[in-house]
Amino acid sequence: MNQTPVDHHGNTTSGIITGKIKISPPPRLDIDLYVRSLSEIVQDRSDQGWSVDLVTIMPEKISLDIRLIPTLAHDPVTRTYARLISRVVRRPRSATVTPKTQRPILIGGVDIPVYKGRSVEVSGNDGGLHFHGLLALPPRSRLKGQTAVEHFTENDGLYRRGGGIARIDVRPIQHGDILKVARYCLKAVCRGQIGIDAGVVILPRALSELSR
Repeated sequence: MNQTPVDHHGNTTSGIITGKIKISPPPRLDIDLYVRSLSEIVQDRSDQGWSVDLVTIMPEKISLDIRLIPTLAHDPVTRTYARLISRVVRRPRSATVTPKTQRPILIGGVDIPVYKGRSVEVSGNDGGLHFHGLLALPPRSRLKGQTAVEHFTENDGLYRRGGGIARIDVRPIQHGDILKVARYCLKAVCRGQIGIDAGVVILPRALSELSR
């Protein structure tokens, strides 16, 4: 017969009881607070004069199989960032030459396709697997005044070559829109369509990733 858990004083308890130790269930992650925290990282850079753009990266292949998303979406995004950072700062792998606070920031999430099916080739930008991210670039960089839009337009072939990317779209955003755009970038996570581990990309994570 099941009995209500009690402590050594005879009082009822809640949570999970293991021996004499009470283990309460972990609190549910506040997704809105999580998104706000990420947006504040970008807002802080914007306050320091960094440019902020919305970057959309569409892989060549799409799939509803969440197990494939790290390969189909995360890998192309990471390669794009690795190619970009070496063109923004000098010696990006050197913490002494380029402090972490001066490296570009890319924060965003995967937007899952709205239709069913196996992995397929796509040629358009509607309905496919996307990555939407906030890209923050420092005011002093090797781009020498070139905007992110201009840089990606001029070097489109470089970023898409061998990267499994069908299209890259870059659009500038205003400081006051950063939180709204952050929610847009992470809408699949906010809706519970995909978990944080599979759905969110935050770069840079480690210097070792910059060699890709």
